[in-house]
Amino acid sequence: MNEYDVAQICENGHLITPSAQKNPEDCQPFCDECGQPTIKECKECKEQIKGYKRFGGIGVVYEYACPKFCHRCGKPYPWTEKTLDATKKYVGEIKELKPEERELLIKNIEDIVKATPSQQISIFDFKKLLAKMNSASREMIIALLKDIFNETVKKTIGM
Repeated sequence: MNEYDVAQICENGHLITPSAQKNPEDCQPFCDECGQPTIKECKECKEQIKGYKRFGGIGVVYEYACPKFCHRCGKPYPWTEKTLDATKKYVGEIKELKPEERELLIKNIEDIVKATPSQQISIFDFKKLLAKMNSASREMIIALLKDIFNETVKKTIGM
C-alpha cells in the first residue's frame, strides 16, 4: 500500500520535516530559519501536504522537494504564491523591458512554474527576455525563481 507521511513546511517554503506523522517531535509551530508559522495542510482545502512516500508503513528516504501546488485543489502553497507575487512586483520595475514584455515575462513565469503545455515556448521567450535585461535584473529574477523552478527548467534556462 502506498501512502505518504505529512510534511511540515513554513509559509516561506523552508522544510521543517517531510515526516511529521512518523516523527512528530521534529514539528515546530514556527520556522527557526525565518520565524514564519509552519503548516501541514493546504490553507485552501485543508488537504495534508504530502511528505515522504511510504510503502507498507516503511519510509522511503529520498531527497524531498517542497511541493509548489496542492495536489488536491491545485492552489499554490504560500511559499509559491509569495515568490510569484515578489517576482511580479520586481518585473514591474524592470526598465529595460517594455510594458508588454513585462506582461509576457510574468505569463511565461507562470506557465513555466505550472508546467503548462506551452512551457517550452515560455522557456524560449523567458530566455529572450532575460537577455534584454541588465545583469543585476537577470540575477534578481533568477534568485527569486530558483526555488520554484524544477531542475529540468533550471538546466534548460542555465540557472
